[in-house]
Amino acid sequence: MTALAPFDIDAAGQPQFTAPIPARPAAPATTFTAAVTAHPLPAFLFSARGKLPITVMDFAEDGVIAKGAKQPPCDSYALLVRNGVKVPAIVSWIEDGRFRLDFEEPLADPRKQAAFRGIGRGIGRAGADLH
Repeated sequence: MTALAPFDIDAAGQPQFTAPIPARPAAPATTFTAAVTAHPLPAFLFSARGKLPITVMDFAEDGVIAKGAKQPPCDSYALLVRNGVKVPAIVSWIEDGRFRLDFEEPLADPRKQAAFRGIGRGIGRAGADLH
């Protein structure tokens, strides 16, 4: 977990708030770089609305576009979790059931990217290692 994250996940899978919510970045990303995922990726999002199952539709170093039955509040802080990789983010927009998460710090480490995408893990198994 980065030092900037305002909460972590306890053993019961619930967010535990530990710091104030950070201010929104001054200049949010205006473009979304090319997606590096060829298929939707199931994940969890911890937000003000609790633990939300979501599907990551597009993934890049600086953020993701996702969808879910429930969306987190716009301009809110959230923690994206998939395959043990935890990524602090801010919800920058919501439209037609889809939303954009801007990462606090780019997910530039190739090993973390591979773990997030499920490369080398049992991707074919239903519900494999989401959290």
